[in-house]
Amino acid sequence: MRKGDINYDLDIQGEYSLQFDHCRGQSFRWMCENAFGCVGWFMDIVRNEKLTQLAISQNKAASKRYVESIEEGLK
Repeated sequence: MRKGDINYDLDIQGEYSLQFDHCRGQSFRWMCENAFGCVGWFMDIVRNEKLTQLAISQNKAASKRYVESIEEGLK
């Protein structure tokens, strides 16, 4: 649920742009609302990835936190 607060990390993370796969350029929020298959594929891929300082790794970790924060995404 969006809080509309720029200090609320999940709102900010939801607006991050995807930097991988065919959803490149879309927001995390868009992926969760429109590309369910992509969300499942993505979560399966990043489940065991180790976080590094690379921008792509940071982007994946942020999107994973965002997806995990959505109650429906955990079911």
